[in-house]
This record gives sequence, structure tokens and C-alpha cells, in this order.
Amino acid sequence: MAQRLLFVDPLDIWLMLLGTTLLVAAYGVYVNVIRGSSLEAGKVSTIDVTSANKVIGLYFFFIGLYAFITGIWGTITWPLPGGNNIPLIQPWALFGVALMIIGVVLWTGISLSHLAIPLATLGIPVIVYAFTIWLHRLTKTPEISGLMYFLIGVATLSAPLIFRKSAYSRTVGWAVIVILVIAAAIALYIGISAAYGHIESWRPWRPWYGSVPVG
Repeated sequence: MAQRLLFVDPLDIWLMLLGTTLLVAAYGVYVNVIRGSSLEAGKVSTIDVTSANKVIGLYFFFIGLYAFITGIWGTITWPLPGGNNIPLIQPWALFGVALMIIGVVLWTGISLSHLAIPLATLGIPVIVYAFTIWLHRLTKTPEISGLMYFLIGVATLSAPLIFRKSAYSRTVGWAVIVILVIAAAIALYIGISAAYGHIESWRPWRPWYGSVPVG
């Protein structure tokens, strides 16, 4: 049954979406932590921050919904070779759930400080998967793939430090922004490279009903 549900390897678009979402997350940290400190000083309007959070929340929710649905599909079908499915496919649905939760929190205006600790715990499995990628030499680029996971895990674990008001939250916020941007660059690089590679790999494939010449 699983074989019949498997049509394509969607990892390239997933990685590119991961990269763009990490960039949006970096922007979200900037809005809520860096600009948030200016909000207290009266330099930024509350309306500006609230409006930005609603837009970011919508993005997170709908990308999260897509990730959740496709992640469940991927967990059922295991579209990748062997053990690669464990760190690369199975967490995608969990990523979707996390995004939907964050999206709802941002849209409703609930303080992110209340989400910080539950969100941080999700960084633990991500870091575990980073070490599994390094240990078992998974993917064609285990060094940078594992690094991407590790950076995402560290950024997630840092949530309590940046969303709870303290003297160092702004500094940690900038550090997390840098970490997220680096992780995003890795995800986009691997995803874009995979897109070109997948086109060549899947060139001989034909649907069950045949094919229609194009061009």
C-alpha cells in the first residue's frame, strides 16, 4: 500500500521551504526581541509589532499545515533510501505541528514567553538527529546537513533566553538570528542542489498512464 502512495521524492521543496521559514523565524526574533526592546522605550509602535506578528503567524500556520500533512504522508511511505527517512522525513510532521502552534500564538497575541519552554524542548530531538546524521554519515553532505540540524536545535533551545525579558535577551536574540540565517542558507543550498539533481534522477520516470510529449 505504501508503495502505491509513493510518487515523488519531495525533499528538495521541503528543504527550500525549511530555509525560507528559518529566514522568517529570524525576522520574527528581530521583531519581537530586537524591536521589542525598542517598544518598551517608545521608539516602536505596538501596532507595528502586532501587525508583523499576525502576518508571520499566518505564514507559520499555513506552511506548518502543509508540513504536517506531507510529513504524515512521508512517515507512511518512507520515500528516501533506508535510514535516511528517520532524521529527514519523520521530523517534518513535528516541524509542521510546531509551526502551527507558533502561528496561532503569534496571531492571537499570546506572549511568546509562555511558549518559550515548551518550544525549547522540541530542540532536543533535532540535536539528537544531528548526531545521528554525523554518526551514520547520512545524506550526501553529512557534515553540513548535521550542522543545519544542530543549529536549528540550538536556536530552538535558546527560546527561554530570548523570549523572557532579561538583560541579555537582546544579545542572545542577535546570536539566534545569526544561527537561523546560517541554518537557512544551508537548507536552501541543499534544497536547490537537490532540485537540480532530482530532475535528472527522475527524468526516466513515467506515470502509469504513459506520457504526453511537451514542446
